[in-house]
Amino acid sequence: MVVDPFAKLADEEEELLARRCSVGRRRAGGLDQSAGVGVDRGLEQPLFPGEIGVGGGGGEARLAGDVGHGGAAEPVDGEALHRDVEEALAGPFALPGRHGQRRGHRSIIAGQGHYSNDLKLSLDSSIRTDEAGVMTTTMKPPAADERIARLSTASVRKVLEPEELFDWDSLGKGQVIGDELLTTSGLDLDLSADTKARLSREEVSAMLQMGIRFEAVLNAGFALRIAETQDVTDPRIGYMLHEIAEETRHQRAFIRLIEELDAKAVNPVSGGVLERFLQFNIRRFIKMPAFLLVLVLAGEEIPDLLQKLAAEHPDTNPLLASVNRYHRQEEARHLSFARTTLPELYARTGRLERLRIRHFAPVVIQLLFRMFVHPGVYSAVGLPGWKTWQAVNRTPERLAVRYHATRNIVRTLLDTGVFERGHVPRGWRALCGVDRFGEPVGPELSLPLPAASAS
Repeated sequence: MVVDPFAKLADEEEELLARRCSVGRRRAGGLDQSAGVGVDRGLEQPLFPGEIGVGGGGGEARLAGDVGHGGAAEPVDGEALHRDVEEALAGPFALPGRHGQRRGHRSIIAGQGHYSNDLKLSLDSSIRTDEAGVMTTTMKPPAADERIARLSTASVRKVLEPEELFDWDSLGKGQVIGDELLTTSGLDLDLSADTKARLSREEVSAMLQMGIRFEAVLNAGFALRIAETQDVTDPRIGYMLHEIAEETRHQRAFIRLIEELDAKAVNPVSGGVLERFLQFNIRRFIKMPAFLLVLVLAGEEIPDLLQKLAAEHPDTNPLLASVNRYHRQEEARHLSFARTTLPELYARTGRLERLRIRHFAPVVIQLLFRMFVHPGVYSAVGLPGWKTWQAVNRTPERLAVRYHATRNIVRTLLDTGVFERGHVPRGWRALCGVDRFGEPVGPELSLPLPAASAS
């Protein structure tokens, strides 16, 4: 029997939060989970590593707002030579720099010794860490055209081909993410080591497949805008071409990982009413640039957090952690482009598209998040598919991931003027666990972290 994925969702989550989730704040060597993985949604900050503070010891899982032990910023390789690019790019995106001491992750290229740890550091430190919700005013943001042109310059500087970058045969067998990162970690299930290993591979494969399809929708939307533009020399068009190229590289990398993961799960909604509903609406989404960009924010923020948690977990397979770092570095630029152009597109939208952004977008994002790991994943390892899927999406651990990722979207919509403070729509409030001002409500929920870090 197919279960309505949205039945009584808001009521169930409200009851769960009141009953189970008074988790409070936990610290791990200076880690402040209450800060979450929120990012500075104020003025744009530098992206590249001349402005990056790298702190903390090896092996510690760290979130945005945890900036180490106050060490000075460290430039990486020759990056400081490109200060003209550094100083104008948006970078408050939550990937802390690392010194490379984490177990098993010393090189971004698993199994390829001729790539040094410098490349890993370069990718790790390409995204700036800032405290959640803090408005900084250290510099005047450049004009949109200038910022977009510099994003294009950054894309030219780092063209990384996944076929050349990674040793795909190094993934091996066994579990690829830690127990805490399994979606079932909040359930009281006694799973064998073999079942956990199979489940980890099925979950990662399902998320990668969702990522491939979502990025295809983004590419289609951009391609339509390029085809319909009256000015092909607009820097926005140039950057969209860069982003399409980067997304296709990501898709190729994801396909290679899926092949190595050897997953068997079948999505039970494939070919059904829900899939036909989504396909019908996808054809409409790509014709609504502002609405599509809001979905892009969700499609970037949610995987960004999931990949951040995986890349920082000591039990993540080294190849998978490396691919996550590679993906996140380029997605930071995509987020900056979306935030830069959203106000322009929103100003040109009609009343119907604005209503869709306010009321329909959170429904789509809710479904997107819940279907990142579909019910077939649990059936593939011998668990009841729909029942387990429903239970997973009610756990405090899963709610924490959703709230931390989607609150970043609301901050962007508030900072860009799409929403007014005090008037956040109800659907967005339910999706993100915020009040009408965009501030978190309810008990604090902790993100899934390694047991050693959470103690």
